[in-house]
Amino acid sequence: MSIEVFNPISQQPIRVTDTAIEFFKKKLKNQEIQSIRISVKTSGCAGYSYVIDYGEQSEKTDSEHNFDGVKIFVSEQALKMIVGSEIDLKQEGLNKSIVFNNPNVTASCGCGTSFTTE
Repeated sequence: MSIEVFNPISQQPIRVTDTAIEFFKKKLKNQEIQSIRISVKTSGCAGYSYVIDYGEQSEKTDSEHNFDGVKIFVSEQALKMIVGSEIDLKQEGLNKSIVFNNPNVTASCGCGTSFTTE
């Protein structure tokens, strides 16, 4: 008998919706570097905010993920906070924004720009 341990990071740790993938493709269309980097930074009253950089190269500790030709690098720190998240595109009127449906968030600020996880 053997025991397998589930490690969510060894699977695809994030999901990206089709609408978000198409949005990223449009953003990258004229970029020299065809990738996106997701990280987090200390910000706001709840602790952290998401950072999305278009046309960024990876850093040594980043994990690499590919979604329908869109290469996404995730910083090591961010991956621990966003594992299990779905990245989606939200449209309100003429405004479009990327949103993280993150099951790890334990608190967020009133305006929704920063979050914390345990």
